[in-house]
Amino acid sequence: MSEETEGRRFFDSVKAICEDPRFSQSVFLVHHGIPFDIAFGTDAYFRTALYIKMCEIEGSKFDFDTMEFQKPEA
Repeated sequence: MSEETEGRRFFDSVKAICEDPRFSQSVFLVHHGIPFDIAFGTDAYFRTALYIKMCEIEGSKFDFDTMEFQKPEA
């Protein structure tokens, strides 16, 4: 395999990780003081609940009917 192909495969893998919402939630939690082992080691339910609650503390509002964050009013 060529060096260029290996490099492409490497960055394709990195891109897949970066675009994974589980990874994004975990990084957000660590950034906001949750220990790494909890942010990356907990199950999806607890991690998502932590993420939603921390976003709400920062002023966002999560709508459980639509399962989306509401857009801020202008």
